[in-house]
Amino acid sequence: MANGLQALNVDPALDHIVVQVAIGGVLLLAEVTRDAIARLGLAGGKPLYALIKSVSIAVIPESRA
Repeated sequence: MANGLQALNVDPALDHIVVQVAIGGVLLLAEVTRDAIARLGLAGGKPLYALIKSVSIAVIPESRA
């Protein structure tokens, strides 16, 4: 798996988009606003940096993925 943005999962009914980012062998999921997607010019396959700032992080073991 290459590093970078893997996919944008869009639900027209929601204001947020789920972004899938590959970092090494790990897949990071983040909810991002539509405005942020547009302003940052995010698109599938584009390399990017991820800064994690959160009060809650859930780690899903590989056996459940």
